[in-house]
Amino acid sequence: DEFRKGVRRLLELAGGRKTVLMCAERLYWGCHRRILSDYLLAQGHKVTHIIDKERAVGHEMTSFAEVRDGILVYPQEKVESEASIVED
Repeated sequence: DEFRKGVRRLLELAGGRKTVLMCAERLYWGCHRRILSDYLLAQGHKVTHIIDKERAVGHEMTSFAEVRDGILVYPQEKVESEASIVED
């Protein structure tokens, strides 16, 4: 699929070196980087988020994410449960 092809291309470009990805969102949990970070972590890569010039934090898998047979999934019932907590 397109996502996996894109990640493979990203890893090819990185060539095993430390690589920085940037986007307009400052906080990774509010954008696509959360999904990308979970995926990379599940594949055994180290992911660090640069929050600002003084702070960087290691990525922790999203609480409701699961890896099943090597595939990252977000079970619908857990996603809906998490969404209801955020909305309350």
